[in-house]
Amino acid sequence: MTGKRWFRWGATAATALVVAGVPLAIQVFGQGAASTSTVPSAQVTSALTAFDSTPAKTAVAQCPAGKRVIGGGGRVNGAQHVVITRQEPVHVAAGDSFAVDAREDEVGFGGSWAVQAFAICSAPVAGLQIVSATSASSSNAFTGISASCPGGKFALGGGGRINGGNGQVDLSTLAEGASVSSRTTAAGTEDLNGFAGTYSVTAFAVCATGAFADFEVVKVTSAQDSTDRKILSVACTGNKRVTGGAAFSSIPGVVESVSPDANRLRVGVIARENTFTTGTWAVTAVAFCAS
Repeated sequence: MTGKRWFRWGATAATALVVAGVPLAIQVFGQGAASTSTVPSAQVTSALTAFDSTPAKTAVAQCPAGKRVIGGGGRVNGAQHVVITRQEPVHVAAGDSFAVDAREDEVGFGGSWAVQAFAICSAPVAGLQIVSATSASSSNAFTGISASCPGGKFALGGGGRINGGNGQVDLSTLAEGASVSSRTTAAGTEDLNGFAGTYSVTAFAVCATGAFADFEVVKVTSAQDSTDRKILSVACTGNKRVTGGAAFSSIPGVVESVSPDANRLRVGVIARENTFTTGTWAVTAVAFCAS
């Protein structure tokens, strides 16, 4: 397919740290420090699939009983031609969770790989709800859709899902807004040779009621260059802790990891070229934060 554009959303970095790598995640993380404001207490849980050659995998990180999911992330471990196609917060009576789908692209991957899901789970939060929006089905090279919180609510986290795409459309997510977000966006980008079928994109925003000053989004964008793997970490400021994560990559990069750390201080993001090229690209890492 010709005529593809490179998409990159600018960001303002309040606090950012470039790290040498993001470690393979532990299965269950400890309790984060308690807050006296919007998010009274929270912890990070994780689920990892088997390492094998199954071409499509789903990992679901469950919240403990009585906790509600407010955000999360996902990671592909051990593969090159695998893309994340779903990062979805789920509120159901049986228990909240964060689900992550990944699948091999048209090239495929001959080795073993796994997908990992992270859920950030909190004690009940005022006005908590998940808002979603789905784009029309199309064959566009790029499709974006936004989910907006109702008036008076702000985003604690977000996510997205590619509906269709057969592994040839990768997922990016982003928090809109310079310092606080009440809208999240999910986007699907076809790979460099395009996708012959149609697909749609669903965006998710996890919304809550609270004072404007209690919420924060922090973004950092990598250099626009031809580095084939980019690793970033974005941190909350002051006494705020991570409540969700997101990452957006311009092509030919694809997001490989959105990983909150054990203490909810930062979000690690990894993106890589799905097809090696000398062209330049960039990735934006996002941390949703609240006190």
